Amino acid sequence: MRKPTTKAKRSNESVESWQRMFAALPAQRARAFRHAIIQILRKRLEPLAYQSVTDWAETNRNLPQTASEPGRYRVNRCPYQAGIQDAFNDPLVRQITVVAAERVGKSTVAANILGFLVDRRPCGVLWVMPNQLAMSDFVRDEVEPMIEGSVRLRKKVGIGAYHEGGNSIRRKTFEGGFVTFVGGGSPTNIAFRTVKVAVIDETDKLKTLPREGDADTLISKRVSTFSDSVVLRFSKPTTEDGSRIWRHFLRGT
Repeated sequence: MRKPTTKAKRSNESVESWQRMFAALPAQRARAFRHAIIQILRKRLEPLAYQSVTDWAETNRNLPQTASEPGRYRVNRCPYQAGIQDAFNDPLVRQITVVAAERVGKSTVAANILGFLVDRRPCGVLWVMPNQLAMSDFVRDEVEPMIEGSVRLRKKVGIGAYHEGGNSIRRKTFEGGFVTFVGGGSPTNIAFRTVKVAVIDETDKLKTLPREGDADTLISKRVSTFSDSVVLRFSKPTTEDGSRIWRHFLRGT
């Protein structure tokens, strides 16, 4: 009988090698699947180390070139911001009221809390401003530069499997939550949204809505189904007898 040539032997060995490889694929896939499941469980179940909003901002927040002092956020430039934003970490706090003048960092503090929520404590957030123009300007000038300037936020906010295209001026989606930005002049914008955190920026500029009542009260009801909800109000005060933000401040502890 004629013996197979060297070339034929190599061909047979190659076929056998591929057969062994394909036979091993199910086991390899099973191992890869188990590894992926273990990694997901570790990520989901392993508790995060404690980090305050200020700690998070100093680690992850970069102020844009349009800021008065661009670069890494440093709370020692405005030390009073730490107490305001870190109150959000207190599990007993359900309302945070900030009465402040113009240009003292209210928007920076609010954005820091939003960044912390996206990265560390994802949930549904409703962000209300007096009108649509103010809302659009805030998102473009404060929120989007914050996302673009943070590696962690860029990974979580944008186009992806869980975003389903949900990255626009009015709405940002991220893993485990979303934030919707609305103008407070229309009851339709705020009446049918249930969220865990509500942020009311420039509270004293909100109007009483026709046939709906006070916009501030209506917004507060959006968080009533959560036992650990938080409402944040930021505003400069108007007249003492007509200021919403001042009344909330006087009710506080």
